Amino acid sequence: MKVTISTKDYALSDKFRELILKKLMRLDKLFGRETEAKVIMKQIHDTTSLELTVYFNGMMRAEVKSINDMESNIDSAIKKLVRQIDKHKNKFDAKVRGEFLKDREYYAMGQPEKDSKVVKRKTYHLKPMSLDEAMVQIDLLDQDFFVFLDEKTGAVDVLYRRDDDDFGLIETEED
Repeated sequence: MKVTISTKDYALSDKFRELILKKLMRLDKLFGRETEAKVIMKQIHDTTSLELTVYFNGMMRAEVKSINDMESNIDSAIKKLVRQIDKHKNKFDAKVRGEFLKDREYYAMGQPEKDSKVVKRKTYHLKPMSLDEAMVQIDLLDQDFFVFLDEKTGAVDVLYRRDDDDFGLIETEED
């Protein structure tokens, strides 16, 4: 597995870098050696955050946060990825699925997650507005995200609040 590790406001020691690489090499059995993985570690005040993204015939991602315990973050992120594989195992080819089932005890995952379902529906009428208006609305509504119709492009966009209290914008476009 090809691993890229980057940090933001987090001091990464060589020893811990080696530990991360060693733990991620366990995933070789599931994804193969040519798979790419990206690890992003962040420190915001006393909270540490770790994002683990694995790129193969698609992408799987896990994000974990804790109070100053990056080592447990990597373990939790790997467990989340394995749970995702377990949940979507029919999407993997027979070889990968067979190796996963064979090595399942190795990861000691415990009970699989229950099947998710839609438990609530909302209807939302989109109003054309600017990005600045959407930022005001997300604050007024005290929400983590806000869906709006961009008045300039006519596209449906999603504005979301990031953990660092800045905003992110997901812009849609038609194929």
